[in-house]
Amino acid sequence: MISNTRVQQINEVIRQELNQIILREIEFNLNTIVTIIRVDSDPELKITKIFLRVFPENKEKKSLKTLNKRTPLLQALLNKKIYLRYVPIIKFFIDTKGKKEETREEKIEKLFEEIEKTQETLKQKT
Repeated sequence: MISNTRVQQINEVIRQELNQIILREIEFNLNTIVTIIRVDSDPELKITKIFLRVFPENKEKKSLKTLNKRTPLLQALLNKKIYLRYVPIIKFFIDTKGKKEETREEKIEKLFEEIEKTQETLKQKT
């Protein structure tokens, strides 16, 4: 079993290398941006989950389908770039955790706006 810090280091290397490979090798629709948000590998480095963010969101399914179709090529190119005894098998997912955080931030921002509006109306009344 590999230490947690070592797995995190490997995750970061995989994220960087795979981002570069995807930029060079995969053609997405015009005006579609695909970026790797995070990489999670299991402690034995057998499977790596790649979490993506796709802009615009309505292109998520098609982009994920494209990446899944090209996974063998991406895996082979990653194997050439990273020198490990066993390079983990990659699996792609859409990052939903980031979306939840965004909606929380948006809600907080709206609350602050409402507080400011309420304070302004109170000031005007006094």
